Amino acid sequence: HSHHFFLHVPFCFLVRTMSWNDYTTSLKAYGCSKAVLMGLDGTVWAEEPAGAMAADECVALAGLLGHDEKTLQDAAFASGLKVGGEKFVAVNGTGDMDGNLAFLGKKGSASCAGVKSTQCIVFGVCDDKSPPETLSAVQTHVAQLAGAGY
Repeated sequence: HSHHFFLHVPFCFLVRTMSWNDYTTSLKAYGCSKAVLMGLDGTVWAEEPAGAMAADECVALAGLLGHDEKTLQDAAFASGLKVGGEKFVAVNGTGDMDGNLAFLGKKGSASCAGVKSTQCIVFGVCDDKSPPETLSAVQTHVAQLAGAGY
């Protein structure tokens, strides 16, 4: 498993050398099939695989996370979120998560989580994980980005 070596390197060492793509690559190593890092306006900074989410889907997620907890919950539970054309329904946990707004979704055995950090949104889809597990992977990266000022 030599490709997992970077998970064991102290993060303070990685922070200065990581590109946006390293975050999406790292999310994939946590078991996500899709990983997207976007600005607060929904502009994609990095994604794996390419085209993981349509541009309007990214804007929709940014819109959900762009208000307060109640607005997010009302909109998320009413409309869900499309990812690559697949509709995820919002599940419990969607809302304020340790001071960051989060969207949690489920479709069949797949789940997704999007968490808003200071300057960006981290989003991941896992095919066979529960929403809390997917959220945990996403939150790990949000914490790393927050530590780097994002």
